[in-house]
Parts: sequence; structure tokens; C-alpha cells
Amino acid sequence: MLELFRFRKFVIHQWWYVVLLDFEASTEEFYQSIEQDLAARKLQGLDISRITYSEGGLLSAKRVYLRMCRERFLFDVCSAPFGTSWFYSCRVAEKPIGISLLDLIIALSLGVIFWFSYMNLFGFFVGNIMFGATIVGLLLMLLCVEPFGFDDLDAALLQIPVIGSFYEVLFRKETYYRQDTRAAYMNIVNHIVRARIIEIAEAHGVDKIEFIEAVPMEGMRENAAISWFKRVHNAN
Repeated sequence: MLELFRFRKFVIHQWWYVVLLDFEASTEEFYQSIEQDLAARKLQGLDISRITYSEGGLLSAKRVYLRMCRERFLFDVCSAPFGTSWFYSCRVAEKPIGISLLDLIIALSLGVIFWFSYMNLFGFFVGNIMFGATIVGLLLMLLCVEPFGFDDLDAALLQIPVIGSFYEVLFRKETYYRQDTRAAYMNIVNHIVRARIIEIAEAHGVDKIEFIEAVPMEGMRENAAISWFKRVHNAN
């Protein structure tokens, strides 16, 4: 069910990891190999970036994760040493559809700021006309993204704070095609990450590795799409 007034945050649906004892590898080479594989497959709307998380508090050491994001779904992948061992982890997360209270407050605040700016620049009468024309133009742009197949603009809008929330809720229809391509994206990324880990392990003489599904943490939940996604990979 769509919840309009809530603070949106990513929900982790799946988390798996691999631990290799007395092992050493290159995090950068691992990330680059995944980026190259994904680039070769030309997945539309995919955004790849490096993000940094603290290991603990504000002054603790940092860990660099490889993030692959498409629409509302992302993969956060980590490759790092732990003592004399090495671990790989992968989290599949989703940012639920919705307009949060913060989105609404920011949108209203920006609307008021722009309205006052138009009044100061053009006067009350012309300012109101210009402001109304701007709002209509923005709405027309959002309405035209889907019918005209502007895939790059669609992907860009989804990543814009506030605007992306309103666009997805009010203007972007859920279709079979989007569901299919979303499932394909999730399967492709998961396959590439696991295949690269197996390749690295074999290159270091490790014949068999175990992909461990982590114990669900507090706050984790699943929906039908993620449950299906996990069943497919468990079957493979």
C-alpha cells in the first residue's frame, strides 16, 4: 500500500557474503571488473558509483562500497580484508515508492521561495502568470517523459531528490515491461558479482566457496518480487 507521509529510507531485502580464510585480493580490481562487465551489457538506466561508509563512529576507518542503482533498487557490494582473511558482501535494497513528509515540506518551501522570487522580479500580476507557466511547463515535461520514451531523462528524474518522489508516484506507471527489466537487472548484477568472486577465488587456488545468506536483521522485510528473486537464485 502506498504511504504518502513517511520518511523514505532504503530497506535491505537480501544480504549475502563470502569469507575466504588466509586470502588476499584487490578491492579496486574487483570493483573495476564488475564495472567493465556491466558496461559491456549496456543496462539502461544503471548508475554505478563508489560510496564510503564508516566502520563505526565518526572518526572510525572508512570502507568503500560499489553501488549499482537502477530505479528504486540498488546493490551495495563490498570487498575488504578482515584480519588475515578476506570477505565479499552484497546487499540488495529498495527505496519504497512514496512521498515522504520531508519531500512535501521541501516541495512546498521551494514553491513559496520561487513564488516570492517571481513576484520580486516581475511584479504581482506578471509574476503570477510566469509562476503558473513554470508549473505548467514542469508538469508537461513530467507527463511527456513516459509517452515519448525518454529513458535517460526518466532515469535522471528518479535520482533527483523530491522531484523523483513526485514523478514516480504521480506520473510514472508501473508496467509489465518495467517489472521484467527490473528483475533482469537484479539477476544480471547478482550473477556478475558472484561470477567474479568465484573467478578470483579459483585464480588463487580456492576450488569451492560458499555464498552465505546472512541472518535477517531487525527492520529487514521482503516483498513478492524479492522473494521470487531469491527463489530463482537458490534454484540455480
